[in-house]
Amino acid sequence: MNKRIFIRMFLLAAGLLILATAFTVKTASDVYQRETVRQLEGIAAYTDVLIDEIGKAPDNLNQLSRKMAQAYNIKFPEGNQGLRVTFIDYSGKVLGDSAVEPASLDNHSERVEVKAALRGETGVDVRYSTSIAEKLMYVAVLDRKNKLVVRMSVPIKRQDQIINGILKWAMLAALIAILLAALISRRVARKITRDLVEVTNGAEEVANGNYNRRIIVARTDESGRLAAAVNNMSNRLLEDNRLLREKKDLIKAVADNVAGGIVAIDANGALLLVNRFARTLFNLRIDEDISGQPLGACIRNRRFNEQIQATLADCRRYETEIGDLERVLRVETSPVFFEGALVGACAYIGDITKISRLEKLRAEFVANVSHELRTPLTSIRGFIETLRTSDMDKTDSNRFLQIIELESERLQLLIDDLLTLSELDTTIERVGIEHFDLKIAIDEVLQLNCPSAVEKSVVLENRIDTGIMLDANKNRIKQLLYILTDNAIKYNKTNGMVVVTGIRKGKTLTLEVSDSGIGITTEHLPRLFERFYRVDKDRSRATGGTGLGLAIAKHIVQLYDGSIEIESEPGQGTKVIVSLPV
Repeated sequence: MNKRIFIRMFLLAAGLLILATAFTVKTASDVYQRETVRQLEGIAAYTDVLIDEIGKAPDNLNQLSRKMAQAYNIKFPEGNQGLRVTFIDYSGKVLGDSAVEPASLDNHSERVEVKAALRGETGVDVRYSTSIAEKLMYVAVLDRKNKLVVRMSVPIKRQDQIINGILKWAMLAALIAILLAALISRRVARKITRDLVEVTNGAEEVANGNYNRRIIVARTDESGRLAAAVNNMSNRLLEDNRLLREKKDLIKAVADNVAGGIVAIDANGALLLVNRFARTLFNLRIDEDISGQPLGACIRNRRFNEQIQATLADCRRYETEIGDLERVLRVETSPVFFEGALVGACAYIGDITKISRLEKLRAEFVANVSHELRTPLTSIRGFIETLRTSDMDKTDSNRFLQIIELESERLQLLIDDLLTLSELDTTIERVGIEHFDLKIAIDEVLQLNCPSAVEKSVVLENRIDTGIMLDANKNRIKQLLYILTDNAIKYNKTNGMVVVTGIRKGKTLTLEVSDSGIGITTEHLPRLFERFYRVDKDRSRATGGTGLGLAIAKHIVQLYDGSIEIESEPGQGTKVIVSLPV
C-alpha cells in the first residue's frame, strides 16, 4: 500500500510539474513571438515615411530595404536578428528585398502572410525560406498609401535559443521539483500508510474478536476520525459482548441448576446446549465445549437421539420413558420455533427412577397388604362358616373360637403397624420431644420383652453407658428398641442372649442390639427394611410377625436424621447398629 500511494502521488506531482513546464515554455514562446510581431509591425509602419522621401521606384525600394535591414542589424548587433525587409505590390511581385535580388524571387501572392495583409490583417507565418536557406518568422502589413505590402522577417533561431534556454532551466527546475515531490510523496505516503496500516490491523483484530484492541493515531484528519470510529465500535462491541456473555452464563447457570437434563439442537442437528445434569447422564465432560458438534457424535443414546430427531423432522412433541433396571428417564422433546420458522428442538430429561421405584413399591405394598389382610380374613371366615354350619361339641367350638381370636389379633397387629407406617410417612416435624435417660428407657423396653424372653430362655442385658441423655420422642425411641429386641428374641436360639449397648462419641450416639440367634444370609440383608419382606415367611407368621417391624424402625431412625444397618452371618447371630445425632 505504501508503494502504491507513493507511486500515485509521485506520478501526479510529476505530471503536474511537466504540464507546468510545458505551459511555461509555451507561454514564453507566445510572449516572445507576440513581442517580435509587435516590433516588426512598428518597423513596417515607419516605411511609408521613407518611401515618400525616396519614391516607389523598384531600385529605390530595393535600396531602402537593404538600408533598413542594415541599420536595424547594426543597432541591435547583440540580437543577431538578421532583419530582412521585402516590398511586394498587390499582384505579389517582389519590388525590393534586403537579402535576395527581387528578380530571382517568385511571385508572393500565395504566401500566407501576404494574403492576410491584402485582406487588411497583419499576416504572420513561420516557415523555412528556400531563398536564404533559413527558417524565418514573417510579418506582413498593408501600406495602403503606397499600395504595397511591407514584409519584415527575422530568423527564429534566436527565439529557439531563448526558448531552449527557458526550457533547460524549466526542466532543471522541474527535475528538482520532481525530486522534492518524490521525497515529500514518500514521506506523506509513509505517514498515510502507517496510519492506514494501524487502522487496518486494528479493525482486523476487532473483527477476529479482540475487542480490547485500541488504535492509536495522532492525526485529526480522516485517518484519525476513522481510528476513533473503530475504537468506539470496539468499545460498543466489548460492552455488547460482555452483556451477551453475562446472559449466556446466566442461562447456563440456570440450566445447570435445573433438576433435570436439558439438551438443545439447531435445525441441522448440531448441539446448542447441554446442561450439567445431561452431561453427567450421558457421560460427557462438564467443562468440554461441545457446541456446534453433531448430536450423535457426543450423545450415544440411540433412543434419545431418535426421539429428538423425530421431533425435529415431524415438528411434534414427544414424551417417552427410557432406561434400564438401574435408571428410568422421562424424555420430553419439543420443536423450537422463532418468528414462525423451525430453528431447532429441545429435550427435557427427568430422572424418574425414584418415582418408578416408589410406584413399584407401592404396587408391591398394595399386593402384600391385600395378601396379608386376605389370609387372616379368609381363615376367620372359614372358621365362622364351619361353626355356623357344623354341629360340633363345645371343645371343638372353643378351639375354633381361639383360632379366630388369634387371627383377629394378628389382623389388629397388622392394621396397627400399617397405621404407624402411615403416620411416620406423613410426619414432617418432630413432636413430643422429651429429655430422658436412655438407659432407663431401655430397661423399660426389656421389661416388656421379659415374658417372651423367659419363654425362649433368652437372657436380656442392658450394657448401655449410664448418664446418656437423649432429646427425642421417648415413645418412638422405645418403639424402635422394642422392635429390635423383639426380633432378636424371636429369631434367637434357646438359651440365647440379647445385648443392648450404647456409646456416645462427640455428637453421635451409637446403639447396638446383638443376639446369638440363627443369623441371616448375605443376599437377604439389602432388603430387610422393605415392607412385608421376610427371610422365612412361615417362621415369621408362626412367631406372629407382620413383616413391617424393620420398616417402621427405619422410618423412626430417619425421622431423627439417623442411620440403621444390619450385620449378620448364618449361625453367628445378628447385630443391628443405629446411629443418631445428639
